Amino acid sequence: MRQPEGIASDSCRWMPAAANDVLALFEALEQNCGPYCVLAGYDTLPEAPQSDIDFMISARDFKTLPGVIAAAAKRSNSRLVQFLRHETSACFYILARLEGGCVTILQADSAADYRRHGRIWLLADDVLVRRRKHPRGFWIPAAADAFIYYLVKRLDKQSLLSEHGVYLSRLYQEDPAACDLLLARLWPPESAARLSRAASGFEWEEVINGTRQFAADLMNRPKVYKDTGYSVKELARRVSRVLHPTGLFVTCLGPDGVGKSAVVAGIQRTLRQCFRRTDLFHFRPGLLRGSASRECTAQPHGQPTRSYCGSIAKLLYLLADYWLGYLIRIRPLLVRSSLVVFDRCFDDVTVDPHRFRIRNVAWLARAISQIIPSPDVVLVLDAPPNAVYNRKQELNIPEIARQREAYLAIAQKSGKRFIRVIDGSQRLDCVIAQSCAAVLEYMSARTSKRLHINQEVKNL
Repeated sequence: MRQPEGIASDSCRWMPAAANDVLALFEALEQNCGPYCVLAGYDTLPEAPQSDIDFMISARDFKTLPGVIAAAAKRSNSRLVQFLRHETSACFYILARLEGGCVTILQADSAADYRRHGRIWLLADDVLVRRRKHPRGFWIPAAADAFIYYLVKRLDKQSLLSEHGVYLSRLYQEDPAACDLLLARLWPPESAARLSRAASGFEWEEVINGTRQFAADLMNRPKVYKDTGYSVKELARRVSRVLHPTGLFVTCLGPDGVGKSAVVAGIQRTLRQCFRRTDLFHFRPGLLRGSASRECTAQPHGQPTRSYCGSIAKLLYLLADYWLGYLIRIRPLLVRSSLVVFDRCFDDVTVDPHRFRIRNVAWLARAISQIIPSPDVVLVLDAPPNAVYNRKQELNIPEIARQREAYLAIAQKSGKRFIRVIDGSQRLDCVIAQSCAAVLEYMSARTSKRLHINQEVKNL
């Protein structure tokens, strides 16, 4: 297989978005939306985004935002690969581009009204009316709105640190009267006064030590803004997250020695910014008793096979573990936006039953493979038998050749599964880059389908 253009010899890794990517987002918002403003972290933009880019738009523009984000991705030669609706009026978008062996990632967190825990803390219409222009050309909120947004965010997460206090005090000094007015609206008088003193004097130790109490005072305060229909909208959001998980289930197949473990680690390392977390499994979910790693022994053909009845019992045991493990372990991780990666899966049983001490009951193994939960993405690593044998001598060359053909046959009969064959004889960084490209291709297509937008994915 020919090495794809643009993949360098550097190890595959992820990089934060460049200035051109950030400016492409701002230009798309400027041209396709009404007013917008960047809520925080704007002092280092566009050259060095510190994390995700938080921005606010109107409720009307929020409904059409997916198409605008896709347009921003096109401007920067990226693809919209992920979105997470974490509030009824807030959605997290991820744009990615594979270039030079690196995955460049832009994280954009959009909001209409700023809402947390069923309460509205800032109305988009009010913030957008008061917005101002940053010297570098994009829009930012008034100092008081930026102050309240960041303060509520840090107290809600209970992660207020001294450096956050310095930033908040600088915002406060720009417009103390407006900041005090918003503090009095959201907190009881005593708490508002203490926060005002902390901000005016750059003395945040008392607030940092009492973060939990200030957060409780915020929540116990009567609602400032009415939010009709929130319960119904929130229920719909939660149901949608369960029915259409934003996590991803990936499995890597191939003979021993083809490099699965290294590729799996590379995928987790490179794409971790596209998910909330990553989780690794070996062969099966492992919910039932016994270590899943025991099925992947260093001497795969060194133990005698089970009896005919014992082989059937083992297969039924694996069927139960896959289904129960998926429902109890894997599916909840996918709903929580985790990248779940399997090093091997049940397909290995159909290719190499001897490894799992299973006698000739291929009919049952094939039947089970059709009814267990299927991964979203299957990566089949392929390499010449001699190259695989030189890396690991656990199997002889004829057996490696047989397994290679069996794995390729699985890829050819993919059905509805998204399967890609990756040339495992290349440099490791190239293999990881091509594997990440396949995963991003699937994510881009899935996102396009869910958001009803058009994206080209051939260049990922």
